[in-house]
Amino acid sequence: MATAKRPHFQKRHYEDLARVVGTAYDDGSSSVLDALISLFVHDSPHFDSVRFREAVSRAREELIDNAQGVQEDASHDRTL
Repeated sequence: MATAKRPHFQKRHYEDLARVVGTAYDDGSSSVLDALISLFVHDSPHFDSVRFREAVSRAREELIDNAQGVQEDASHDRTL
C-alpha cells in the first residue's frame, strides 16, 4: 500500500517565500514567479496560487511604500 506524498513546504514556507519574491520581483518579469507557483502547485494540493500572488504583491507594495518613506525622510532632513 503506497503512502501519500508529503509536501516539502508548509504554509510558513510559502509565506516567507512570498515576502522574498515580493521584495525581489520585477513586475516586467513573471517567469520566476510562475516557475515557483508551478513548483508549489505540484508540491501541495493545498497550495493557493491566487493567495500566493496576492502575498507577493503585498510584499512588493510594502517595499515600495518603505522606499518612498525613506526618500521623504531624506528630503525632509535636507530642509532642516
